[in-house]
Amino acid sequence: MKRQQLSLMAATIALAILSSSSYAQNTSFAQSIYFGAGVAQTDIDINQQNIKAINALPAQSAFDNQGGGYSVFLGTKLDRYLSLEMAYTSLGDIQMTLNEQTTELFSIDALNVTGILSYPLSQNTDVFAKLGVAEWKLENENSFFNESGTGLTYGLGFDINLYDSKSRALRVEWTHQEFDEISINNSDTITASMVFNFD
Repeated sequence: MKRQQLSLMAATIALAILSSSSYAQNTSFAQSIYFGAGVAQTDIDINQQNIKAINALPAQSAFDNQGGGYSVFLGTKLDRYLSLEMAYTSLGDIQMTLNEQTTELFSIDALNVTGILSYPLSQNTDVFAKLGVAEWKLENENSFFNESGTGLTYGLGFDINLYDSKSRALRVEWTHQEFDEISINNSDTITASMVFNFD
């Protein structure tokens, strides 16, 4: 499975590079770069049975599977419609409640590379779809629990230009992330971000 995911990432990057030539002739490299940051809310589908077994937790343990986090990203526009983007997202924490006491089990982070295909809906709004691969990590700094892997990621969203300026945009997106189904099956994240373009 990991080999297929890495092949998909390589194919995405290759497609992006091959598609960039015509745009690069008319746009300087600096003008094609954008970056952004925002807040994220994630719904996490956890494997409760495995988590209890791995961490030797009592059967009556309850879990909080919604996490608040943030996202930062850097991208390059390869042409009017296609971009290549790298993002880091803190998906939040998984917490356990037992006997009215809450304990953080682990935090979840993901670093992903995606190809993004955009299409203008109006003069100030673009819709986009994204597909790529993420390197994710589960970690508890106070214990030896540490798990990592790669997974498919994809999503949909909107870029809304603010103040009739293409240098700033509000991005609202949904992203789905696949895990290895040992502790976490998958996650769905809603993110609101500000995007800044060099133009």
